[in-house]
Amino acid sequence: MQPQIKTTQEIELMRVGGKKLAEIMRELKKISRVGVSTAE
Repeated sequence: MQPQIKTTQEIELMRVGGKKLAEIMRELKKISRVGVSTAE
């Protein structure tokens, strides 16, 4: 099975998506606390 080679555009889209995800994860970490439910 040959690996799929990504284009420059695909790599840039992955980079942008990764940065957005990192920001979301940082925000979630700030508000996450032990004992707090997902409904809160």
